[in-house]
Amino acid sequence: MVAGLSKRDRRAAVRLVQGSVATLAKSEPQTLLALKSEIELVTLQQLIERFQEMLGKDLPEARWQEFLKSNPFILSMAFSAPAIMIQENAYVGGKQFYGCNGKFTDFLMATASSGNLALVEIKKPHTDLLTKTAYRGADVFPPSQELSGAVYQVLDQQSQLHKNLLTLKDEIQRSDIHAHSIHHRHRRKNARVAAPSKVIRDLAPLK
Repeated sequence: MVAGLSKRDRRAAVRLVQGSVATLAKSEPQTLLALKSEIELVTLQQLIERFQEMLGKDLPEARWQEFLKSNPFILSMAFSAPAIMIQENAYVGGKQFYGCNGKFTDFLMATASSGNLALVEIKKPHTDLLTKTAYRGADVFPPSQELSGAVYQVLDQQSQLHKNLLTLKDEIQRSDIHAHSIHHRHRRKNARVAAPSKVIRDLAPLK
């Protein structure tokens, strides 16, 4: 039925629903929830198709970062609790007097309930996570240089953020994140290395 509508009519239908959300929530709550679910399923299917198309191309990391920025709920699935994106390419500290050596994390995330922060470093889907040569026997493989480098990079970023958080959160006027939320004892819990392919593989069964 929608396929027979003109582009103008489709836009008018969307505006009609948008303008009637409050009324529909009161008079037709189940219908509104069903519509929401259908929209989410269609959006998710399109997202998976787009990801699969991107996998077939040798895209730079910046394109994947833009993809995740436009779809932040993908990153939130890496956490055991609801999480929100605070900033992409977030500066976490490290600049010296001459302005160099600043440290930036790909994504700064926070749990929605507590404001506990997490640093997310992404790598392209085809990045090797293990070396190609076994370290012991035939089945013990150490982490690749890319993976181990990313882990230490995030730990360094965490150290910088811990030292500079009070100043940085004042600059962005975020009172819902706190200095005590980052602690060196929990650095391996807060520091995450995420590959886009891993998150999308978790979504795939929903197709």
